[in-house]
Amino acid sequence: MSLQILGGKLKGIKLNTVDGKLVRPTSVMLRRKIFDARQILDGYSFVDFFAGSGAVGFEALSRGAEKVFFNEMNAKVFKQLKNNSKLIPNNSNETIINLSKMDAIKYLEIFKQIYLNYKIEQQKETILFVDPPYELHSLYIKILEAIQVSWYIGEIWIESDKHKGIAQDHPILDKFTISKVYNSSTQFVLFTKLKN
Repeated sequence: MSLQILGGKLKGIKLNTVDGKLVRPTSVMLRRKIFDARQILDGYSFVDFFAGSGAVGFEALSRGAEKVFFNEMNAKVFKQLKNNSKLIPNNSNETIINLSKMDAIKYLEIFKQIYLNYKIEQQKETILFVDPPYELHSLYIKILEAIQVSWYIGEIWIESDKHKGIAQDHPILDKFTISKVYNSSTQFVLFTKLKN
């Protein structure tokens, strides 16, 4: 199965994904809605904790993101993600695309150290994309609780599903300000920031 980058400088590049239930790509309709809303991400850092094929992160890169951090724990999926990164022109070193294969909570701790070395403006221009397998509610809660500590001042995009994932009124979201909600069928993405 392949996915296509929808817009930006990498528009049309086809990304491959593994077959079966190992990945659950963000739907084309939802990706289109997200990136129609945020067409320009010049200078941003984009972090995908559950990267899968990398479609959302590569879309961010295509819209101008300066750095994209992909984390994927499954070895088979990670191998495909790595192959997809080779399809991206000018990806000669890790200054543009950074790939990791580890537990998402552990990866958040590693990224935190990178983030704390950013200047304030770059900290603000960072997006954390949180989209674990919908049914793994505990993963949502663990990662969102870890972000709730006062070190993070950028954006958080949260993808879920009305039936399988955490709901928009879940108590874990009480500490987040939701600026936008994008829906496609039962899936949705919340654009959020931590409340001051």
